[in-house]
Amino acid sequence: MAEHPAIPNQEHCNRHGRTNGVEEANKQFFNSAGIAEHFSEHPGAVECARRLAAAMLKVYPFAEEESVVMDFACGTGLISRELAPHAKSIVGVDISQNMVDMYNLSVHNQGISPDEMRAVCISAIKEDEEHLQGMTFDVIVVSRGRHVLR
Repeated sequence: MAEHPAIPNQEHCNRHGRTNGVEEANKQFFNSAGIAEHFSEHPGAVECARRLAAAMLKVYPFAEEESVVMDFACGTGLISRELAPHAKSIVGVDISQNMVDMYNLSVHNQGISPDEMRAVCISAIKEDEEHLQGMTFDVIVVSRGRHVLR
């Protein structure tokens, strides 16, 4: 899948003298007005999430009553929604508070308990005990977040 041309990447940050600025550039972009609110409406976004989740389900033996999943760089939760029927619980993690807010609003609007599915905003790409409350995960999935992995 091609990268979105407006999403900052390492090359973009290097040109602006921010060799370690990918994280901040991504946070700023995804917190920009209108990005999170319309992210799930991008053409093909839902179908892409379905295909990615199907591939993940083929690779890992999810157990509906047991699997605790982290959806890293979860965005608005498109992948999480596809995996939810196959997992005990899913915690989405994203650098963008706006994306997390849209994720949690969608979960709330669907009547899903936060114990089953929720997202947290973690500003640093490292373990965050405050938000993850010592949780352990059976599987961590990453679909469209390669821009935050180094």
